[in-house]
This record gives sequence, structure tokens and C-alpha cells, in this order.
Amino acid sequence: MRKRWSLLVALTACAEPEPDLLTTSFVDPADLARVSMYRSCCGHDYSGLGESNRSMKHYLHPLDSFAVSNDQLEVVAPFDGRVFRIAEDSRYLDCFGEPLGHRMYLRPDAQPGVYIKLFHVNPQVEEGPVSAGDLVAFGDLRDCDVSNPSQVAEHPTSFDIALERRDQPFPVFDSMTPDAFAAWEAAGIASPSDLVIPEAVRDADPCTDYWQECADGMIGLWGEEAYPPWW
Repeated sequence: MRKRWSLLVALTACAEPEPDLLTTSFVDPADLARVSMYRSCCGHDYSGLGESNRSMKHYLHPLDSFAVSNDQLEVVAPFDGRVFRIAEDSRYLDCFGEPLGHRMYLRPDAQPGVYIKLFHVNPQVEEGPVSAGDLVAFGDLRDCDVSNPSQVAEHPTSFDIALERRDQPFPVFDSMTPDAFAAWEAAGIASPSDLVIPEAVRDADPCTDYWQECADGMIGLWGEEAYPPWW
């Protein structure tokens, strides 16, 4: 069995993500206020595929009601597959005296050469098989006040998601089935392409400030502002 699995991984390792890979949305957009676009200038440089100086993942910003929680906003497996790695996050929260959750890696049975990476989450399962829709984590939305790291921030931080193959990121929403994307349509996103900044557009306007320029790559859901007034 192990040999057959290794052969399958080898055969699919070089393939790009399939368009119908995610059969379930990883979060309910009803819990979110905004989401960053693929190739935004949010967070920090997270790039690949020969590109640089851009964020090729998505930041998910929850509603304020989730502030300071790490056990409320549900994250589910977007496909049948397995959690193959859980690692402690590298960011340390001074005001809580511990890291900002964990990173989780999920590999789909349908295409084991690619994987979903979840950043800043509170895992609810161990490494092993999962089915689409299974609760796997809660978003870890705790943060410290940037002006006083010993104090808890009043507003929730974001958590992130990336779809990758061998550390090369791809647009997550491009690999959602129509049924999985329907909830995002209801939130105001007409098409997965609306969540992607084209490569040529970003090349012509490279990121220079990952704080001030994030607003241009953020989309508000449910009529929310693209950038929160307290940012």
C-alpha cells in the first residue's frame, strides 16, 4: 500500500492544482468581513513560480465578534484527504506568552502532489485522514497591541490560507467547485478571478509597503469596507 501511495504522489507531484479540487469551502464567509486577493501587498512577501515581492496567499479577516478568540471560527477540510503535518507557528504573542497557533498542512486524496497550508490556526484533529467538511481547526485570532506588546489588541487578527505544490503557491479559489464557491458568491464575490490580481498588473505596480498598500488588494464581504476603519 505504501508503494502504491508513493507512486501516486510521484505521478501527481508536478501537476498544477485541479480546478475542482476543493469540494467544500474551508470557512463560512458569513464569519468573515474581508479577504485579501492573490498577489496583494498584504502581510509580507509570499511568492513563487518565478514571481517576487507579492503575497500569493489569502488573508481571511473575521468579523469583530471573533476578536481574541481561538476556539470559535471554524475551519473545515475542503476535500477528502489527510492532515500530514502540524507545526507550531513561528510568530510569538508576547501578551499571551505563547505562539500564535499552528500551521496545518492538508493533502487531497484526489491530487496528493498539492496541499493546502493553513496559517495561525488552533488544530482540532491530529495528523491522519479527514473528509470534506470535517472540522479541523479554529482560526487563531488573538493579537497583541502593536504599540504595547504586553497588552491584548482590541481587534481580531487575520489567519491565512495557501494552495501549494512543492512550496509554489497557486490561487486557492480557482480550484473550488461551483458548489463550494457559492457561499462566496452570496458574500459578494462574483467570480474566483475577482480574487486574483493578474501577474502583469502586479509586475507593473510592485509592492513597496505591505502595510499601507494592503487596502488595494483587500475585498470587503457582505458590503463591509475593504479596509477596517481601525487599521
